Amino acid sequence: MHTLFDRLEIHALGPVVVTWQRTRTVLSLSPREEAFLIFLAYQTIPLSRAQLCDLFWPEEVASRARGNLRKLLADIRKSLRDIVCTDRNSVWLLEGQYWLDVHEFQRHLYLIGTAQGPTDSDVVHLTKAVNLYHGDFMANRKQPQSKRFAEWIEENQQTLHDQATAVFKQLLAYYIQTGQFTSALLMCKRLLELDALDEEVNGQFLRLLANQNQLSVAMAHYGRYAQLIAHEVGGEVEPELKELYQQLKAGIIPPLSATAQVGQLSNTQQAHSPAQPIPMPLTPLIGRSVLLNQIYQYLQSSSVRLVTLTGLGGVGKTRVALALVEKMASHFVDGVYYIPLKPGPEPSRHLDGDGTYVREVNGGEVERAQQQYQWLIRNTAQVIGVDAKEQNDDLAERISRQLRSRNQLLIFDGFEDLVEGASFLVQLLQDAPMVKVLITSREVLQLAGELVIQVEGLGLVEGVSFVQFVEGETSAQEIPSTWSADEATVDLRNAPCVQLFTSCAERHNPEITFTSAAIRQIAQVCYLLEGNPLAIELVAGLINHYQYGELIALLQENLQALDALSHGRAGKQQSMQRVLEESWRSLTPVEQTTLTHLSALPSNFSRDKALQLEGVSPASLIGLTQKSMVRAIGHGRYHMPRIVQLFATQKRHH
Repeated sequence: MHTLFDRLEIHALGPVVVTWQRTRTVLSLSPREEAFLIFLAYQTIPLSRAQLCDLFWPEEVASRARGNLRKLLADIRKSLRDIVCTDRNSVWLLEGQYWLDVHEFQRHLYLIGTAQGPTDSDVVHLTKAVNLYHGDFMANRKQPQSKRFAEWIEENQQTLHDQATAVFKQLLAYYIQTGQFTSALLMCKRLLELDALDEEVNGQFLRLLANQNQLSVAMAHYGRYAQLIAHEVGGEVEPELKELYQQLKAGIIPPLSATAQVGQLSNTQQAHSPAQPIPMPLTPLIGRSVLLNQIYQYLQSSSVRLVTLTGLGGVGKTRVALALVEKMASHFVDGVYYIPLKPGPEPSRHLDGDGTYVREVNGGEVERAQQQYQWLIRNTAQVIGVDAKEQNDDLAERISRQLRSRNQLLIFDGFEDLVEGASFLVQLLQDAPMVKVLITSREVLQLAGELVIQVEGLGLVEGVSFVQFVEGETSAQEIPSTWSADEATVDLRNAPCVQLFTSCAERHNPEITFTSAAIRQIAQVCYLLEGNPLAIELVAGLINHYQYGELIALLQENLQALDALSHGRAGKQQSMQRVLEESWRSLTPVEQTTLTHLSALPSNFSRDKALQLEGVSPASLIGLTQKSMVRAIGHGRYHMPRIVQLFATQKRHH
């Protein structure tokens, strides 16, 4: 048995091994089940049933192939019920609930820098990549019955083999340059396991042995190499290696050198790595497979070049963006840049005569926009490796020139503080026709061609938020015993929001267990929080201090209950109060007034009722929706998240 917090660990670089990560229990799967599981994990996106049938049973008639797929899914879900997901058309693995060594290997390759010599950080990534590679991809699998699947394996075997060879050689060069000759010898042996006929590696191996006073071993190795050349290719040893052998035979030991060929990653593997490390989340991503697939499909479309992920603070936009870095890297020839945006200079503010805050514009709207434009350029240049010492106008041109011929995805995370500098994105997309841009922002940019995707909290069903469950003028405080969505009864224990809560609670109390009654109360907590991941994590951290019923009561009364864990929490989002204060400061005085007035209404309200309130206008309503404080849900109706409603009520009372 595995716990909810456990996840699947799949090793496919070398002999295939599938285990539960936490308990280290090895799963007993058939070769077909292992192959199917690895294919799903490798692809990372939902795959159509038709595509899977065509790959695994290409010779079968469609009805028989579909039957084979149904049986395979039934068998594999006996061991992996919570991880293998299906619907009428597709099959996929639950995002964040599995680990594949191939993805981890390629992630370390992506994080290797572009400098001439490897940095300390590069050496760490090179070493980890080497330690992950235990042999050819799916090395111990017998020839599959399907020729198409066999071709897929062979293609990936060759690609990964070439990548591993390049990484091993770069680490070999580093060991030679730094005088770590014992490690260099071991790396040569690993390389010769990959390709025993590699002339260059054989030459380095002979030099290393001779320099380590192992001349007799070097001579014996040369003899075996000459026999292998004659047997495998029917030829002779290359002249350069023959000359080296004669030198060693005469007692002449040439100096060691890490040549340009040994120790260089290919341009495709190395040229466009990020100039700074990408933050790696410490916990698995839960409940975002449908959203990630939706974004993936949009970014694959030739008609979409700018995508904005928007939503309330704490809803998980950054986590989704980080997942996309890995997910999209192989789909852009020149890879993905992740650009975390640091806030620009804050405009000054003063109290007006009526006691409301008014934003100073530091010389006017134009000047503020120019400041944000310049700040955005410098953030971008720092990540993509363009020297930012020169004037910013020239810097923008040099950024465009560097990206002009690239097929690349740029992910800008946290754009809400630099919205007025967004004209840079327009310029960049015009100058670099093969570049696409994805941003995360609490505020929509309102640029031509911008595709806006609303990131909601986690719901009871993957891809269906609590907002889509809520109907009518009021929000129920209780979850019905059977709550259906898409004609399927909700399984509360496996609901994404509940999974997030329980996984967080397990980190605070590894011995905790969850009864059916507890699961139901946890779902109630998540409902009150509308699935906001940050809020769920904060409340789950209180599990050792409050009973579930007490948490529900606290959340129905005030926002401060969410901030009990704010002390010592790292990062910009230390508490929901702080997140909402940041969003509050982005509002105009009219929008602030509108928000406080709207907090007196039910969380779901009509436009007509809102406009009856003093100071509320269509323009201020639209402004709040564009800044993720209120959600337009269609048919002239709006929804204010309960967290925002509690916050705005506090402001109204103050």
